[in-house]
Amino acid sequence: MAQFFELSLSDLTNKSRRKEVVLPRQITMFLLRDMLGMSYPDIGDKMGKRDHTTVIHSYEKISREMNKDKSLNQKIILIKESISKNPVS
Repeated sequence: MAQFFELSLSDLTNKSRRKEVVLPRQITMFLLRDMLGMSYPDIGDKMGKRDHTTVIHSYEKISREMNKDKSLNQKIILIKESISKNPVS
């Protein structure tokens, strides 16, 4: 995921609120829930000890934005295809 956005793993999990990091982090949380069915608390732990409510907010925000923003929807489709072709072992 970090590679897709040309970020480091620590960029996605640290507490930074830089706008270059926020959307990729939210997309990562969305996909962890959507593709892996991880619980909100587990995602929060993996994403830098964030509260589960932060994860819920991210999931719901990306879900809403995907319906409005074709570019975001396309980006998420590309990420899912990339993950499906190159699963992490």
